[in-house]
Amino acid sequence: MRLFQKYGTRASEVQRAKREFFLRLALICAVLIFFAGMLVITRFSPRLDEATRDQLPEPGNRGDPLANPNLNRLRAEVDERLQQFQKARAAGEVALEELDLLDQAIEKQRRVISFRGSEIAPKADLDSLEELLSRRDDEMGKFLMAQSRRLQSAAEESLAAGKEEEALGQYRRARNLQEEINDQYPRSSERDPSRLHTLNNRILNLETRPLAAEADRLREQALSLVEGGRYDEALAAMEGALEKQQTLNEEYRRSRFASLARLKQFRDTWKSVQIAEDRNRVRRLIEEARIALDVEDPERALALTEEAEVLQNRVMARFPESEEADPEILASIQRMQDTASSLPRFTEIRSMREEVRRLLRTRSFGDLRNRISEWYRAVRAFRGAFPESAYLSRLREDEVALLHEKRDTLPMLLKSVHRNLLPVPGHSGRLLYRSEVPQSLYEEVMGENPSQNVNPQLPVDSVAWTEARSFSRRLSWLLAYPVSLPTRLLFTDALGAVSGEAIADNLWSSQSTERSTQPVRTSTPNDFGFYDLLGNVSEWLGVAGEEVPERVVAIGGSARDTPQRLLTIPEEAREPSERNRFVGFRFSVQMEGSE
Repeated sequence: MRLFQKYGTRASEVQRAKREFFLRLALICAVLIFFAGMLVITRFSPRLDEATRDQLPEPGNRGDPLANPNLNRLRAEVDERLQQFQKARAAGEVALEELDLLDQAIEKQRRVISFRGSEIAPKADLDSLEELLSRRDDEMGKFLMAQSRRLQSAAEESLAAGKEEEALGQYRRARNLQEEINDQYPRSSERDPSRLHTLNNRILNLETRPLAAEADRLREQALSLVEGGRYDEALAAMEGALEKQQTLNEEYRRSRFASLARLKQFRDTWKSVQIAEDRNRVRRLIEEARIALDVEDPERALALTEEAEVLQNRVMARFPESEEADPEILASIQRMQDTASSLPRFTEIRSMREEVRRLLRTRSFGDLRNRISEWYRAVRAFRGAFPESAYLSRLREDEVALLHEKRDTLPMLLKSVHRNLLPVPGHSGRLLYRSEVPQSLYEEVMGENPSQNVNPQLPVDSVAWTEARSFSRRLSWLLAYPVSLPTRLLFTDALGAVSGEAIADNLWSSQSTERSTQPVRTSTPNDFGFYDLLGNVSEWLGVAGEEVPERVVAIGGSARDTPQRLLTIPEEAREPSERNRFVGFRFSVQMEGSE
């Protein structure tokens, strides 16, 4: 206590003195324990073997690692391995044994760097290691790529030979080698993600080809079964095909066989097969209905079309987006119903026409007007009652409209035309109008007059060939006999022999008319009673068939020609639509052997 009382006699001062004493004592003990521990560690630490001590830098050169003999020896060994590899590379394609030389060089270069640690190793040593690693990756990539490409070429040859399984195995091995390059040798120039993607796609396509082929086979089988009328079997086959295509689209999405377009095609076919029985039944019913209409059995035709309409409505309700759900099919069925319903009335109208034609041919004018009116009213009523009937196009509405328009003047017109028709020698039943068509007759039939030299008694002129043929068709409705433009043979046979000045003196030519047309039937007729076959106006000749040719012929010359030229029976080729004030026409009528 006295020791501590030297700081003072107070209790607090004594306590402070005690704390300082014990603190100094603890510090001394800690120093003693530290040195004792270091002595123990030094005495019992592991000893380096001789080889390890040889690799340590010499004490005198610890500040210059590039001058350390052990490091220099390791660097020399690295260079030696690299030179050996380069020599092997220069000799040709390297093998795994030569590539092992690069691995040895890399290992030794890492030992060089480990002397000082990568953080304080010289940059030259670090660069050498990186260069060696890049070289090793590139060489390994080339080595593996050569094998991969050989396998790919072999796979393509196998595929061309039809050996798909063999090709698939070769493609897989080629793909595995490319994967190894991409994953394990990132510094290689042969690292090619695009090629790996291509190989994967080819493998996938080969793997899925059998599944796609089976789907296609089942689809074709289903269609064949439909053709054979085996609808249940067809539906089972098509469901199998659709299931396989759905598997392709869901589990092999990258395959070229897994497309939305292909899946839609299979679904559309599946829908088509489901409605195939109804669809084919509809087609058969429509065809049978047409046959019934051809033989004029309206009751059977109507029953068939009604059944077809029910089936078609069912098809459209089940698959409204199907190709077979075309509203036009239903519309065609309804048109056939209208046609079948209208057949009895059409038959009556056809009988009315035949009666009118009979009266026209016999020129029985007493009841003609009433019959034409009755026919006309029946046609108009038919159009209102059966707007979809196929018989509308066979009603001959233009014909009955013309007859109805001319019903009051028909007797006079028919008498005038028949009075001027003459037979042509050598043409039984064929009559030819004795003169060129006068403007009065043309205007009566057509309701217009295209002539430049207007006079009812003059021949119609400036009339196109197409208009002359339209006149013939309309006149045939009025006469109830076929009317047409004359052929060259009919014209020349009606003309007969042409020679002598006496004939030339009786022609309307430039010599006798001062180049102007003259009224019809004012010249001298020929031996057969025909006027102006030569001169006055040239006359259109007819052609066979209904097609309008590119060129047509006007024959006989006109009032602007000399008599000498008229005696040559001149012909001129013209366009069917051409108009000329010196061109007109006459017509012929087939009185026998016509309907």
